[in-house]
Amino acid sequence: MSVFISYARQDAAAVDALAEDLRVAGQQAWRDTELGGGEAWWQTILEHIQTCSVFVFALSDHAIRSQSCRAELDYAKALGIPIVPVQIGPMESLLTAPIAELQVVDYKQHSATAGIRLVTAVTAGAATRRPLPDPLPNPPPAPFTYLQQVANTIAEFSLRSVDQGLVLGQLRRALCNEVDNRAREDTIKLLWQLRLHPDCTYNHAREIDDLLDSRAARAAVRGSRWFRPGSGQEPRTTGSRAATKDDPPRHRSRLLVLTGAVLALIAVGAPIMLVNQDQPAPELVLTGHTRAVNSVAITKLDGRMVIISGSDDGTISIWDPTTGGILRTLTGHTGSVNSVATTELDGRMVIISGSDDGTISIWDPTNGDTLRTLSTPIR
Repeated sequence: MSVFISYARQDAAAVDALAEDLRVAGQQAWRDTELGGGEAWWQTILEHIQTCSVFVFALSDHAIRSQSCRAELDYAKALGIPIVPVQIGPMESLLTAPIAELQVVDYKQHSATAGIRLVTAVTAGAATRRPLPDPLPNPPPAPFTYLQQVANTIAEFSLRSVDQGLVLGQLRRALCNEVDNRAREDTIKLLWQLRLHPDCTYNHAREIDDLLDSRAARAAVRGSRWFRPGSGQEPRTTGSRAATKDDPPRHRSRLLVLTGAVLALIAVGAPIMLVNQDQPAPELVLTGHTRAVNSVAITKLDGRMVIISGSDDGTISIWDPTTGGILRTLTGHTGSVNSVATTELDGRMVIISGSDDGTISIWDPTNGDTLRTLSTPIR
């Protein structure tokens, strides 16, 4: 017997316990544990719904607001799959839920009794499984396909300013108008990917910073797997101002993409903290700067991922994120380093830094040499 579990991402911890109870009872439970999207992802989900013996709907306010969960539930109903609603989180009203006519299994508190109720309901539901209708009903379209299209656009090596503006407009509307928590979280990730694109213009970067510091962005992140509420690690963004000696450490934060699948919260300060999206505690703390860190960038150097940071101590550090060690320290600025970026120059990767000393320096990261220094009079 196979069981399909439909759930909202915010309820992942409760669903882990639910799936384990089913596994212990000898029942095979399937759920979407990937963060991917698009047509192939959605087609896989629909195929698992078609072949399951029972459709378990992990009921909560999060699931009711999830467009993906509602689409999965509607498709299971259209196929005539036995549906077992299992309440795992708070609900404003069961009477207005899309499964109000069904008996709901109370699983809000994980216990042996709740596990027995769950397995009993699933077994009874499987006994009523009928053959699928022929022909099959039309499948629902993949949710949020426009976000997948946006992701494909951002992934382009070259991104024109006009295309950045169009993408930014779509993401702004999604952040303000989407009610589905999963879509809002994905929108935040896409905003950061656009912000980190090498072609992102200054004006678009400032717009993204404002969006990420907005109430809508904070509401989208709150309760997600990026941090644990009340842990003191809430992602907070600020403008691009220079740090001062009165700033408390670790108060400015940035969410950066380390790889295509791993997100980390870079808490900008001294030290730098890398926090995996699935862990509330810092995964790695980078120490070495003697004053606040104002800017970080991520790039590849000699085929490996490195983190570059600029600090109020006037230095630029190149870090190995796998060990936390400093690969090289670049010195030459006489004031705070407020920004760092990377690009290609004459076929090689270079680091660009801006400082309170009024200069912009171009560095060779392989040997730490200054290739060029640009300066303008400070009035």
